[in-house]
Amino acid sequence: MAEKKKKETESRRDKFVVKMERNAQKAFIEELFNDIYAHRMRIYVVNFIRGISFSVGGIIGATVVIALLLWILSLFSNVPVIGNFFHQTQETIQNRAD
Repeated sequence: MAEKKKKETESRRDKFVVKMERNAQKAFIEELFNDIYAHRMRIYVVNFIRGISFSVGGIIGATVVIALLLWILSLFSNVPVIGNFFHQTQETIQNRAD
């Protein structure tokens, strides 16, 4: 009986210690966050600018990738067997762009 109680007590103590460590970590992170970003409005502005930058970067990246793919397709337009397919694909893309 005594050993069972001892194990239960140790188990409760271990759970309590884990909870306390999590709470301490959470408090530390919140304090660090509040030290760095004292004003909420600044956080919103920084995140907004970050989102706009991410979007613009994605658009520029996608444009570069599509341009490279079109350039690669133009290189294969002279290949005898698959050249016609690539040439038709390139014409279709150009027609839809117009």
